[in-house]
Amino acid sequence: GSGDYIHPGPGGGHQWDIGMQSVLTHAVGLAPSKDNYWSKQRQVGNTYGVWGYEPHSRLQSAVSSFSAGPVAPSDRIGGSDVRLIMKACSADGSLLSPDRPAMLSDASFMHKAFPDAPGGADGQLWLTHATVNGSRYGYILAPELTSTYNMDISELGFHSTAELLAVRPANTPTNESGSWVHSPPTIRVAADQPLRVNACDLDRFEVVLLSPSLAGSWYLLGEPSKWISVSAQRFLGVASNASSATAWIAGAEGEEVTVAWAWAASTAASKNPRVVQQVCTIGATAKAACTVTR
Repeated sequence: GSGDYIHPGPGGGHQWDIGMQSVLTHAVGLAPSKDNYWSKQRQVGNTYGVWGYEPHSRLQSAVSSFSAGPVAPSDRIGGSDVRLIMKACSADGSLLSPDRPAMLSDASFMHKAFPDAPGGADGQLWLTHATVNGSRYGYILAPELTSTYNMDISELGFHSTAELLAVRPANTPTNESGSWVHSPPTIRVAADQPLRVNACDLDRFEVVLLSPSLAGSWYLLGEPSKWISVSAQRFLGVASNASSATAWIAGAEGEEVTVAWAWAASTAASKNPRVVQQVCTIGATAKAACTVTR
């Protein structure tokens, strides 16, 4: 796991960097643990002097969720960014996690080992995924990249015949729109179309969802407000056809869950898909069916 949560000054600041050690911890059957974080930049009354602030709360939050381990905000009482903290979980605090921790990619390892050789990702490029109904939903977290890197579909963990939509989830540094519905920054990814991961830094890091094409040309985008927008903890199953798509979801009784889908009838349409979403309320069984139509 990570080191202790520490100030952003000299000797600190990169406590979030667990992509490499997550390879080992996952291999031996452990869930990596990123230490606690402040969800707001300033905490009134802290005793840490000039270094008593957190400049990258969103990155700290994202890494916590992508670790597939515990999430531990450590703000003073009344000093939390509730919206940011809730990007990790459902209303009752159940974590929404990938199937395994996000780990440093082969492309990043290659550049670390052979920095002067062509190829490789110059920086932190992490990969993970979640599985729902037997379909793989890929995730990329790139905390910092010195230069843009193009990833082919095999590097992303998908078969060469896969057709994907790459989406920058809402309320993340590279999509400040707050919604997939009003401004979905989507791109088709396939064997003939690699994914361009942009150069980025800790203030404007990259988060990307890779959604596979389902029956009826539907793509499940999941919950716009969560880091892991499609997770096995939330999505119990999905079904789709030419006219509609349904997701069976789990959560706390009374919780309102927004589920977003994209529909693209052709390869050309996948460059500008129609995005639809539905707000569903979890019932007394702690489950609900959420259906959208074209």
